[in-house]
Amino acid sequence: MVCGQYVVPWDILIFMSSFIEGMRSSFRYKRSEQKRIIGARVVCGQSERVPALQLEYWKRQFRKSGKLPMINALQLTRNAHGTDPRDKVFSALSFSTMKRTTGNGVKEFEPDYTATVETLYTDVGIALMEAYGPCALSMAGRRKDEGDPNLPSWVPDLRIHLAAPPSGIDVEDIRDGTAARNNAVLDTATGIFQTSLLHITPDRKLELAGVILDSVNVTTIPGLNAVGNELENLSAWVELINSIDIGDIPGQKVLWHTLVEYQKDSTTKLTDVDFRNWLILLCCTSFFDLHEHLQTSLQQCFVPDVDEVALETLNENPEHVASLIEKAKSLFAALKIPVENDDTIPHSLHAWFNQQPSLAIAPAEYSPGGSGDLVYNLAEAWETVAPLAEPFGKAIQEKDPARRLMKLKERNAVGTVPEMAQVGDLLCLIHGARIPYVLRRRADGNFTYIGEAYVYGMRPQHDLLNAMMEGRIEKICIV
Repeated sequence: MVCGQYVVPWDILIFMSSFIEGMRSSFRYKRSEQKRIIGARVVCGQSERVPALQLEYWKRQFRKSGKLPMINALQLTRNAHGTDPRDKVFSALSFSTMKRTTGNGVKEFEPDYTATVETLYTDVGIALMEAYGPCALSMAGRRKDEGDPNLPSWVPDLRIHLAAPPSGIDVEDIRDGTAARNNAVLDTATGIFQTSLLHITPDRKLELAGVILDSVNVTTIPGLNAVGNELENLSAWVELINSIDIGDIPGQKVLWHTLVEYQKDSTTKLTDVDFRNWLILLCCTSFFDLHEHLQTSLQQCFVPDVDEVALETLNENPEHVASLIEKAKSLFAALKIPVENDDTIPHSLHAWFNQQPSLAIAPAEYSPGGSGDLVYNLAEAWETVAPLAEPFGKAIQEKDPARRLMKLKERNAVGTVPEMAQVGDLLCLIHGARIPYVLRRRADGNFTYIGEAYVYGMRPQHDLLNAMMEGRIEKICIV
């Protein structure tokens, strides 16, 4: 590895990185007490490897099976740090199939630092569309206060880190293809192969075939880990679930299936109990005013222990905390989550729900095995529930935790949408893509791409087939 005037042998770098990775793992435990740091892996999930170790992993995969598909390579380099954003592309050229089909044959990408970032990224976006078709839309999308306005919205801005793998692309099974297999013809005006499902205009507008299914009618605040200081977002979730007809299905199942974007063919082993424990942990973060550590940025590696400052905060206003507990109990009941008579809940969590607030105690008097009052029970519940919440917390972290819940206007359905989505945005199915997308209609009749969507209980391919049979497919122009 070369860094300025310094050169570090690769084997030495891998050795040092392995040591760092080991230290990161050990920080999740309190060795002195042989006890896990509260909420560590719930917040982080399975942390990404140290970059050098990730590169070594891909290097060995390359030796085993040859060059990586373009999408795999870009997902690897996209979350790497660098001073020049063009290196997100150029650093992948030696181990990936980065190429475009032109009228003069196949053209491989080459390092060219005279090209602007916008030009390079647009060329990459075109190459992705040529190789994978409309499903490459899943690589694009913006986050709040991020993104280059000079880039078309359908072009991936590789400077924006991916919080989770795109749902619309199966990176384990995907292979680089060519537009030619889709009966493409060369557009001499653009030098791009076009198909009946995909057309890129000279001014870089993306024309697709699809159908507008519905519009977003209600959204909650961003954050799949955010229940709110006063449990206001949890209240919004419950209100959203109760506003649709779910029949005999418990509200908690609809909610947690939506949060983790559950599919019928999913192999998840999550249960209602896992979801309940995770929800209790989120409520605890609100009671102890630690909710910022479980918000959308996920910059913290772990949730800190409940200390004397947190206990003192509780002691200042125990009545308020007691009212939040009562609010949580009512919301749990609305979701049909059993708590008070459930044998799967540890004793300390029973106390969390059943204990009536007594006189607050001073931090100096707080000790494990001491008082049975509200403060002690909350602290004990916090430590008890953290490891129990880990399975569901890990599943949430495998998604983009900045997403938000929404309700559709015409359909009796809820789902999740990107952080940037808002009321009035449109739910769209694209011919050639496997999931729905969120678009925003512009004044000129074209659309801005917002991101991937998930709708509970929806079968996208079934709905797309119906639209095709009914002749509702239309041209959708994304700019």
